[in-house]
Amino acid sequence: MWQEPIGYANVNDGDIFQDIHPKRDLVASQSQKALKPIFFHKDLANHFVRPDWVNILGLRSSTENEVYTSFVRNKDLLNELDSQTQAVLRRPEFYTPFDDLTMYKSAVQLGNADMHPILGGATPTDFRFFENRTEGQTPAAKLAVARLVDVLHRLKKRVLIQPGDLIGSANNDCLHNKDVGTIRDEKALKERWLMKTVNVRSLQDHHAHFIEGRPRIVHG
Repeated sequence: MWQEPIGYANVNDGDIFQDIHPKRDLVASQSQKALKPIFFHKDLANHFVRPDWVNILGLRSSTENEVYTSFVRNKDLLNELDSQTQAVLRRPEFYTPFDDLTMYKSAVQLGNADMHPILGGATPTDFRFFENRTEGQTPAAKLAVARLVDVLHRLKKRVLIQPGDLIGSANNDCLHNKDVGTIRDEKALKERWLMKTVNVRSLQDHHAHFIEGRPRIVHG
């Protein structure tokens, strides 16, 4: 399974190896720099270049703190969502703003993201979604989002990433979040550190979006 790591001009100045670490002016954001929970999402849910894989390496954390990465597989979501809800999720009736980190001190101005379906995209079973950011634009779409969120929290499986642990996830085949439970060491929470790469199957598939002379860095 070949993977090519990429970076984004608007995310950590194009860093390919990204630090997941609290940042003072982003601690309340929904990004890798947040201190507290991050809602269910796929990485870069409504970006024009969405990674195929997300790999996370644990570098520093405390066993005194309960900070989990939770996952739900798309196939399990589909088994729980009724056919009517799935049909609504396939309509382009949803809006997801670009993520907080993409818009933070943007090197490239992207404007507004496009309307999109939640279900179907990179694959027929791909969920393009960010909890509490993706909004339905019709009553049926709003109801479908509520049903999806309910199922996500019923099915989630928690993983406690410790130093030396490497977690790889297929970005188009699952959704993930950051769950924060009991915190006994606030200082250690602020110093928690992981490293992440986002990877694609082929650089050639996305070459039109790369910065000239920087064949792994997305212009946006």
